[in-house]
Amino acid sequence: MPNNLTNQQIIDAGQEIYDETEVAQNTSTRVGGVIRGIGYNLVDKDAAIAAEAARNGYYQCTVSSTTLAVTAPGFTLPAHGGNIRIKMSAPATGASTLNINGTGAKALLYNGAAVSSDNTWEADEIISVFYDGTRFMASNSQGGMKMDDIPTAGSDKAAKSGGIYANTAGIKNGNVDSDLDIEDEGTNVLVRFAGGHIETKNFKSSQLPALATKNNENFDFTIEDEAGDAIVLFQRGHVRTKNFNSETFSAANYLKDKFQGKKIAIVGDSISTYNGWLPSDVSGFSGTAYATYYPQGDVNAVGKTWWYQVAQNLGINTTDIANTSWSGGTVCGDSTSTTYGKPAVSTKRISDIAIRGFIPDIILVFISCNDWYQCGLSGYSTTLGDWRITDPIPAEGTINKFRNAYALMLAKIRQTYPTSRVFCCTILDDWRRDGVSDDDTDNAWPPNNAAGITTTEWNNNIKEIAEAFACDIIDMHDCGITYFNIQQHYAVDAGLHPNAAGHALMARKVTSELMAKY
Repeated sequence: MPNNLTNQQIIDAGQEIYDETEVAQNTSTRVGGVIRGIGYNLVDKDAAIAAEAARNGYYQCTVSSTTLAVTAPGFTLPAHGGNIRIKMSAPATGASTLNINGTGAKALLYNGAAVSSDNTWEADEIISVFYDGTRFMASNSQGGMKMDDIPTAGSDKAAKSGGIYANTAGIKNGNVDSDLDIEDEGTNVLVRFAGGHIETKNFKSSQLPALATKNNENFDFTIEDEAGDAIVLFQRGHVRTKNFNSETFSAANYLKDKFQGKKIAIVGDSISTYNGWLPSDVSGFSGTAYATYYPQGDVNAVGKTWWYQVAQNLGINTTDIANTSWSGGTVCGDSTSTTYGKPAVSTKRISDIAIRGFIPDIILVFISCNDWYQCGLSGYSTTLGDWRITDPIPAEGTINKFRNAYALMLAKIRQTYPTSRVFCCTILDDWRRDGVSDDDTDNAWPPNNAAGITTTEWNNNIKEIAEAFACDIIDMHDCGITYFNIQQHYAVDAGLHPNAAGHALMARKVTSELMAKY
């Protein structure tokens, strides 16, 4: 059966069958008609669910503690690669499972790990879920400990907060009218908020001199431990601890600690190439050699490329960079090829991500400007495509529909490198190829291709598909390179390939996004 009957439906059906039998005329026919009507109602219910999902862009998800269930008529979970958007009926309370159409409960993860009670999904939150063949991965999580999650009774202190809890007696509408204490299991006060001040056993903010709240402190004050040793020292406008001094703090050192040992891969087109750094430059490579564009113009050293600068900015070792970019590369093409990696959807391109012998922690996908240009252009078969986030993963083969190829590419990357964080970059405005020809004879704002699709509209497709596969988004479209300045200030050619200044803008954008999101 497509759906389970409710108790009331069963009661109503039974009463109707009983009434028909009482008539005693053509009983079998009449009872059969009733049962058939029940079936029609179930079919109608499935149709209604499907119609609602199409209208809203998601299916309703029933949540019972850590057990999640979805009824999604028409959605078939393939061997791997399925994705779906669901809306939570209630918060999940911990490590959860998801069951779609009764196919069996499977683990639901966020960032490759099970969620916990303080990092889970809220009621009415809509999440994108991707199936990798054995488990589901979600694109977003929200939540965290709320005031009503903090126990106030001694019996459940340790159970809910590891022994720390809040005495909320003095809280009214967000204003503390009396003391708010954070206590340990022995009810000893760890932190007290009282009279507009913060107090601990050895520190009271009310005792700080007024001058200490100004921008330029001319004298010292300290936060000390029970032995009287300084834990934090505020001195002449600086903050010091035993292992930290704001006077000598280096953002670069912080980043190098955060990204130390991380490995990064780039999946791109000509904008991300550089001779000597591509898979076909690696010993043991087999297949058709990768095409390169750079060095060109003032981008005459690899250190001037955007991706190399990102690695340097984050302190990533240059031996931990894997660049699988192809000049003229597209997303569309033969996905099954194991020797020709020009299409990013190809098995060859995706397998080459690991050609340098490591699995990347970060994969940057910055490709599709050539797909945008070729879409609708005479001599090419590329179209925008019709894949939707509720559809199964497209089948392997020669794919000329961009949305379909982009979805399959991300599905294959996710399946091949399940522990990697994937960041999908939007494309830049293309001044040179705006319009229907590869020249500057038909340029006009906004930039559009031969099919009339603007770069903004194209990028919205990238963002939608990336979210469906739990990928992060870097909007390179707003890195500072625009339709109005690329030709004169940021291109080595007539308005397509960035110069050194353009690469620096892109590097700054990607660096800031990775700092914020990774």
